Amino acid sequence: MAYELWLPEDTLRDIRKRAQAPGEEGAIYSAALESLFQEAGIGMADFELARDDAGWLKLGLGDSTGIPEQTRTLSVKRARAYFARDPLSAQAVRTWTNFTLGRGITFQAKDEHANDILREFWDAPINEPILSNKGQRKSNDKLLIDGEIFFIFFEAAGKVKIRRIDPLEITEIITDPNDAETKKLYKRVWIDSQNVTHEAYYLDWANTEKEETWLDSLGTPQGTNASGVIYHVPFNSLSIRGVSLLFSGMDWAKAHRKFLEARASITQAMARFAWKAKIKGSPSQVGAVRREWQSGLATGDTENNPPPAPGSTFVENEGYDLTPIKTETGAAAAQVDANMLLGIFGASVGVLPHYFGAGEHFRLATAKAMELPMLVQFEAHQQFWADVYDNIFTYVM
Repeated sequence: MAYELWLPEDTLRDIRKRAQAPGEEGAIYSAALESLFQEAGIGMADFELARDDAGWLKLGLGDSTGIPEQTRTLSVKRARAYFARDPLSAQAVRTWTNFTLGRGITFQAKDEHANDILREFWDAPINEPILSNKGQRKSNDKLLIDGEIFFIFFEAAGKVKIRRIDPLEITEIITDPNDAETKKLYKRVWIDSQNVTHEAYYLDWANTEKEETWLDSLGTPQGTNASGVIYHVPFNSLSIRGVSLLFSGMDWAKAHRKFLEARASITQAMARFAWKAKIKGSPSQVGAVRREWQSGLATGDTENNPPPAPGSTFVENEGYDLTPIKTETGAAAAQVDANMLLGIFGASVGVLPHYFGAGEHFRLATAKAMELPMLVQFEAHQQFWADVYDNIFTYVM
């Protein structure tokens, strides 16, 4: 069932503006907006995709890294919507995860004592949501979609518990004033299940500097006020924050989707009439023939004039000429156009078009030769995760 949500334009504009505001007010309005959509039967992914189709999100370039912070934040929400609703985006992420992880990551430490410690951490039921094959795949999906992962470690009774924090909750990363690569603290703002807003500062897992050097963006000294330490893993980034794999390709995925939607509309419109009946006679005779072919459902609830069975014989005289309608849909040209859009999207995510179902123009030898950059790319991503887990193991030890 389709739902429509009607709000005055100025009201919706005000709600959206307040929902995007930083701090507690923005969090409250954002939660209220999501609740409103849920009551109307509209998912947030549907809303984000529809909002993008309407052109509400204008992604531009501005700061030294090429992506302003507000644009990056909005792109995370947009990428999540595309992963949930856009087939090309979902297939791109699946392909990366499948080629990178396969059946999952395993390990074996050379030192027996170290291996026992790591195995206890790895096999602990409390860490299963993160370290199992399912958890590993989810971590990679989130990394590719959001552009970064914030792992958080908790210690209790000599045991280490690992979890993930939503990147949208991390509003500031405090670094060394003289070295942006040295992270010290993470500012987190979030709303709990009771709709209460919280703010906390978490220590970076590798931070050993003195507390007086922990300065926020305003130059104010900050200290950690929350348990747990954070390990930040950015992806596809030239700055301190990560960028979604889908960032450069979402516009092309949208163009491809809208193009195919238009093609489907054209095909459905042209399929409304399959035959043309030419009558030599008066308007009343034309009307009689029309009623002869008309379904009984057009004027009532009972079908009393069903169509003839396949293979039937049509009988006509010189005053009645029934011919099939021949239509040129331009399907061949449309396929070429669609593949051009698909190729650009594939280039943006590093996946060849035949992995999206467009393999009709690729010979086996050509496809294999073209796959070398993909294989190198996925091998590099496997090593990326090997380094990540090596750092996790270093913290556990």
